[in-house]
Amino acid sequence: MSSIYEKNMEALKKHSPRTTNYIKDKIEKYENDKDYKPVLDDTEAFSEKGMLEDIDIMVEKAYDGTSIFRVKKGETLVYLDGKRCPGKMHDQWMRRFDLMPRTAPIIIFGIGDGSILLKLDKKIKEEIQIFIYEPSLKIFLKCLKETDLSKVIKKRKLIIGLDDNVSYENIESYAQGMVNMANLEFLRIYIHPGYANLYPKEAKKFMELIKNPFEKLLANHATLARFSNIAVATMLYNAMYLPDCYTTYQLTDIIPRDIPAIIVAAGPSLNKNIKDLKAAKGKAFIIAADTAVKPLLKEGIVPDMFAIVDALKPLKLIDAPGAEKIPLVASMVSSQEALAFHTGRKFIYNEGYRFINKAFELCNKEIMPLGSGGSVATSAFMLAYMLGIDDIILMGQDLAMTGNRTHADGTFEEKMEEIDTSNMMMVPGNVEEKVPTRGDFKLYLDWYVDYIKGAKKYRPNLNVINATEGGAKIEGTEVMTLKEAIKKYCKKKVDIQAAIESVAPIFEGDSRKKVVDYLRSTPQGFVTISKQAAEQQKIYKKIDNMAKSGGMAMKEYKKLLDKLKKMNKEMIKSPLYELIDDSLIDARVALEKELLIEEKTILEEAKEISRKGLLYMNLVEQCANLLADVSDNCLSKVK
Repeated sequence: MSSIYEKNMEALKKHSPRTTNYIKDKIEKYENDKDYKPVLDDTEAFSEKGMLEDIDIMVEKAYDGTSIFRVKKGETLVYLDGKRCPGKMHDQWMRRFDLMPRTAPIIIFGIGDGSILLKLDKKIKEEIQIFIYEPSLKIFLKCLKETDLSKVIKKRKLIIGLDDNVSYENIESYAQGMVNMANLEFLRIYIHPGYANLYPKEAKKFMELIKNPFEKLLANHATLARFSNIAVATMLYNAMYLPDCYTTYQLTDIIPRDIPAIIVAAGPSLNKNIKDLKAAKGKAFIIAADTAVKPLLKEGIVPDMFAIVDALKPLKLIDAPGAEKIPLVASMVSSQEALAFHTGRKFIYNEGYRFINKAFELCNKEIMPLGSGGSVATSAFMLAYMLGIDDIILMGQDLAMTGNRTHADGTFEEKMEEIDTSNMMMVPGNVEEKVPTRGDFKLYLDWYVDYIKGAKKYRPNLNVINATEGGAKIEGTEVMTLKEAIKKYCKKKVDIQAAIESVAPIFEGDSRKKVVDYLRSTPQGFVTISKQAAEQQKIYKKIDNMAKSGGMAMKEYKKLLDKLKKMNKEMIKSPLYELIDDSLIDARVALEKELLIEEKTILEEAKEISRKGLLYMNLVEQCANLLADVSDNCLSKVK
């Protein structure tokens, strides 16, 4: 082994012991047995086979005298960095790297001879994180023997992924952890020249994997930006129900775990087997999605609970005689109209909002979190899972346009119309070989597959039965008809309604009074934040005046920054500040992007700090005043 290799391995040992051990293990087996091919474990590995594969790597001289890698794999022959002008592609790619902020992410497919890392080391700031995936361990070993990367490995935020040592989940999680809305526009992705020819399938899969978290990030941001103002106003309105609410946590003590849960969604296939559900009443815990409520009641089936999540869900979906009394699982940002219409027991869950959680903290009460795959049906599934029920039956969960329809009859329309699905993506079906689906349904489908797979690792007894009788196939579920599922799993009689009615409100006596007083103080809390934002604006104006005068007294400047830091820390202590920050999400992200760009002088820095600080604190002040008025109308008279 060369001294270069030893230096690189020593650096890797400190940087990533797992990678080093993996390499050593592969090398030992490979050198002892030239025919050895690594066997993958049962985790979904990125590579189809171990990559100590049959390829030839030669070190040659380019026309300019630079050492380059010549790689032959089967009939494919490539020079990884080009033969005439090695590294020219690297240089062209890195021309866009001027003013790259410290939080900028870089993702690379293929290390080649390592020169890309050496060039990046000279071009970008040390704090910039690099994720590099190398599909060939053999190329990586050659790189370690030929190119001294030890200094780069030691000093940089470097993630190195190697063939089957990195799973699908790892690649997605690395990408997701590196990128946020503020630094997304600074993201740089690079497919090393030559690798697209050597490893076309791996390159394509890699790009698909790293694309997923970015698309989700953009989708989540768009959703937040669209609903943040609605959600905040909705939460303030719905908070009036908090003193008399129940929580999903209380259900853990009263819902039997030895009966199945049936999650009723309103996919088109619900038309086929809705009548069969009558046989499960009193023998299962039936939770309906909001859109399934009217079709169920029309058939004379009253679910044990129904769930509603969306703040913009039309009231007409649940506006049916008797629906108002069915126990409801809802969030504090669910439809105002729906919660006002509903007169029965409201069971809420922890969504992470400090404003709501503070009420529980004041009374030493617990509120259970409830994950969501993005839809009301996935939230209902999560509830059943969190309650510890092992047999969960899905019905009406098409996640596809069965019969070219989006939903069952009696949901949005008495008779749902057929739609054109000719241009939609096709996925494997439960009954049909392929069924058409749309983007949001595909996201829910993927969520089910991933969640069920992960959940079974922790709860081996979890058994998810897909009794939809149509729609998309959900991997990890057992497919059967609803009649078969009821016959097999619904054997014990239970009185869910009596069990639910035995639960007392979470806040009673002194606890309820504390919550009422807390809610009534909300308008004044927003007024306090408004005043704090106004005070911070005064400090920013002082900094602005100092910068305009051209005479920056560093001691005074630092003193003012420290004061701002303390004032801001005090302001964000309030649970109400989170609601203001959510309302200003687009403005905040825009300013965060600007803050990533560093100014060249202290004077320029001071001008930008004051400009951005004044802008944002002015928005905070205005928003706080607006929400003070909203909360005064909603909560000042809570009884």
